[in-house]
Parts: sequence; C-alpha cells; structure tokens
Amino acid sequence: MSFHHIVTILLRCIFCCSVFATGFTACKPKAPAKLPSFYLLLLDSVTLFNTATIPQRKPIVLIYFRPNCKLCQQETAGLVKNMAVLTDVQFYYISPMSLEKVKEFSNYYGLQHYKNITISLDYQLAFYKYYKPNT
Repeated sequence: MSFHHIVTILLRCIFCCSVFATGFTACKPKAPAKLPSFYLLLLDSVTLFNTATIPQRKPIVLIYFRPNCKLCQQETAGLVKNMAVLTDVQFYYISPMSLEKVKEFSNYYGLQHYKNITISLDYQLAFYKYYKPNT
C-alpha cells in the first residue's frame, strides 16, 4: 500500500468519522484556513500544548478519541502497524477522558515511542466545542 493511499484513507476515516467515534455519529466538517488555537494537556499532567504551535504546511492528522472505543483501538493498531510509511505525518491524539485512561492507551500501543505522535487531553473540551460534532 502506498504512502499516498494510506494518508488518504487516514484523512477520510480518522478526521470525520473515527475522530468522532467516541459516541458521535456524524460531524460538521469545517475546513479552517488555520487550525484554531486551544490548549491541550500533555501526558506529563503539567505541560500545556497550544495548537497554534503546530507547524503549518505539513501533513497533520487530529484524532479525537476515547481509549475504550473499539474503533479507536482498531485504527490505532493499524496506524502503528503502518507507521514506517507515515513518518512524515504528525499525529495529534486528543482525548476528553481521564489522564490515567489515556496513559494506559498510549502505553498499550507504545505511542510514546513515535516522534510524530503527540498524545494530549482536551481538558477544557476546546476541540469538542470548536468542531461541534453531532451526537
């Protein structure tokens, strides 16, 4: 499977479907010219990460997930399996769940070992509020 094919599948599936596989059935797609600025809490429970610092003009995938979501688990397993061809894509895993659950998820899939994966908590539900997925 080619790099382009994998990225296309990820962008279609992850962003508008499985990004909201957390119990949401549809989303209102927005294509902002610039990613909105909001803070996310990194897994060290101290560091705040602002989305405004994400480099522009570089492929990124935002994955809004719940650690207990079967679809999120399956997609993460597939992502890790194909990570060798996705090194030029930056992935941002964002979850509204507890720090403990997100750390367990990250550890289970070994996400901390990939330089191109950032795992964070949507502690203010800013991502959720901005993208306003339908339930």
